[in-house]
Order: sequence, then C-alpha cells, then structure tokens
Amino acid sequence: MKIENGIFSTMVPLYSFQTDSYNQAHLVSYLQILQEAAARHSYERKLGVPQLREQGMTWVLARTKVTISQYASWPTDLDILTWPQEPWKLYFPRGTKIAGPDGGELCRSLSQWVVMDLSSRRPVKPQNLAGMFGVADPTVYYSPDLGKRVEYPTDLIDLATYTPTIQYMDADLNGHVNNIVYAQWIFAGLPHSFLDSFQAAEFDISYLAETQRNDSVMVRTGAVDVGALEHDFPVLTHEIVKTLADGATTPVCIARTTWRRREPLA
Repeated sequence: MKIENGIFSTMVPLYSFQTDSYNQAHLVSYLQILQEAAARHSYERKLGVPQLREQGMTWVLARTKVTISQYASWPTDLDILTWPQEPWKLYFPRGTKIAGPDGGELCRSLSQWVVMDLSSRRPVKPQNLAGMFGVADPTVYYSPDLGKRVEYPTDLIDLATYTPTIQYMDADLNGHVNNIVYAQWIFAGLPHSFLDSFQAAEFDISYLAETQRNDSVMVRTGAVDVGALEHDFPVLTHEIVKTLADGATTPVCIARTTWRRREPLA
C-alpha cells in the first residue's frame, strides 16, 4: 500500500469466496474492493468515516458507474489504483481502476461522493476537504459527468421482483444499509439461469434515500420488452423501493445494468 502523487495503490488477493460457480469474480466483489480502497485512502488522509463523524460529517455515496472489461479468475492478485478528483458541483468524484497481475485493466469506476453534515443533513462543499487528499495527476482523471441519472419509466415491463429481508450485518457505521447491499439485492433478484449465461459489462447505480434495518423493501427489474433476458446484450433497469408508514412506497435506489454473454472458460 502506498500513496504517491495523490494516487492510492494497493495489491489485494481475490478470495475464493468472492467467486461464482465459474471460478470468476462476482461484480459485487469488485464493488467491495472499490469501496474498501476508497475507504482506506480516506482513512489514511484523516478523512475516513470514523474521523469525519468526530467532526459532525460523513461520506455518502450518490452514484457509481462501473465498466467491466474482464472478470478475474481465482487464484490471483488484483492491483488497485484510486484517486480523488477535483470537486465537481457538490460532488467529490473518485476514480478507481482494478488491474490483473499483468497490468491489464479488469474494471474502472467513477463514483460521485458527497460529504454530509450530520446535523443539517445537507452537503458540505467538497472544496473544504479537497486539499487534504493531495492533488492527483489530472491525466488519470475520468469524466465526472455521468450523464442523466437512470429512471424507471412507467412503461417498462417488469421481468422480476424480489423481496429481501434486511439483515443485522447489512447496516454500516452510518447506521443505514450499506450501498453494497443494494447491489447484492439487485443480483439476487435475477434468475439463476440468466446469471449462468450472462455477466454484467456495465453497472450504473444511483442512491436516492437511506434504508434502515426495520424497513420493508422490494426490488423490481424491468426492460423495454418481455424477451430482454434472451437478448445477446440485455439492458435492464432496476429499482429498489421501501414502504413508508402510510403504506406508500418511495424509491431508495435505481440502477441500469448492461450485460454480455459469458465467454467459454479455457
């Protein structure tokens, strides 16, 4: 592990329990690695969640877009690079790249983070903290503009629904369900036969509201046509909603996934 020119780098193993039935990494495993690298970099710069909470602030993830070139096979080590970028609007963009031992890129992501004031529940200007990270080389920057946020149109055809039960371990230091859990729910709601045939090539997820331990939630997956799961490159939209006290529902998360067929294993 080192921090050089504003870039945090580390090598981590891909554990066998992070792989699927085909001995390849889960997308959720990549998301966990990306998040841990960001958290560790922040902590090393005295800007981790425990340190910010002492100052009445915390990190909140607003959106992440991940592009996956390849899924690593076990056993292997993964080379992680992550860096904060110049503040953009109210966001603190962070780029991350995962590469294999040969240096070949496996995936990349751009995340839009917000520093939240715990008392007012309002964003803090990211410029106030940017200097504490150090300046990364702008040539490594990814575009902070991820485009229009994904929506779940009313004319989408619902293909699958899933009702998870929130577990004790789903909550993090901020007291709400961790963002990784939303991704786990999305994939848990898809047919096993589909996941046996396809891998996600792109994952674009926005976090709209918090979910607490005692909330009731439901995941739905939709597409523009009923046969989307059979296409060569399926595009699916996912929405997670929670039930309010009056019985109404409100979205807490929305995502779009783009898929490609699994390549035959060598």
